Amino acid sequence: MKLIEADFIVLDLPEDLDALTLRDPGSGALTVGIGTSNNPFRQRLTIAHEIGHIVAGDITEDGASLQCDKTLPNETRANTFARCVLCPEEALREIPQYEDPEELLSAVVQRFQVSPYVAVIQLHQAGLISKDTKEELKSHTAKKLASRFGWKATYDHACQIAQLPRASERLVADAYKAYAQGLIALPTVAFAEQVSPEEVADSMYAVPGSVGQNLTGQRDIETDLEDFFANE
Repeated sequence: MKLIEADFIVLDLPEDLDALTLRDPGSGALTVGIGTSNNPFRQRLTIAHEIGHIVAGDITEDGASLQCDKTLPNETRANTFARCVLCPEEALREIPQYEDPEELLSAVVQRFQVSPYVAVIQLHQAGLISKDTKEELKSHTAKKLASRFGWKATYDHACQIAQLPRASERLVADAYKAYAQGLIALPTVAFAEQVSPEEVADSMYAVPGSVGQNLTGQRDIETDLEDFFANE
């Protein structure tokens, strides 16, 4: 089941900005921009946090934008929403228990892909660790836990993915449909997906030699996009 109707884009943002949510003044469509990051679990929390704002109706007017301000009450609510969605207390109570609190923390961080700080809060809320243990564990980092408990390669891969810009899945899907209908050229699909035309051709099982026949310039790409969205 789809929780919300919104486009998510991962892109480079200023260092002091993790995310930005916008509502289109014409269509009312929501777009959530998520910053690239070298911390994949923080990025996941940011995505869930923005979804929390949308579900709560924090963006109610067309043309409105939402930038997070930690001083506002709705930020606490969005953070709580994000923690509970990514690391539910009910699910925590079902995982195997460990005698070593650090091993338990590592298992939770790896399975739910949340930061140790979020994990210890949820473990304490679920009654699985004491307040003292929570304080002892909250300074751990995912990187150190991954190294100690043998899942560093998995964590490093997640870090690489989190640093990559990603286009809106809906925009890319629409671009592929438009290409199949002959409405836009292959390089325009590549532009929307932020990859090379050769990669698009390969993913569509096109004959490599046909790629050159579909090449267009930047001006043609812009024309394709203008024509495509004019029909929306």
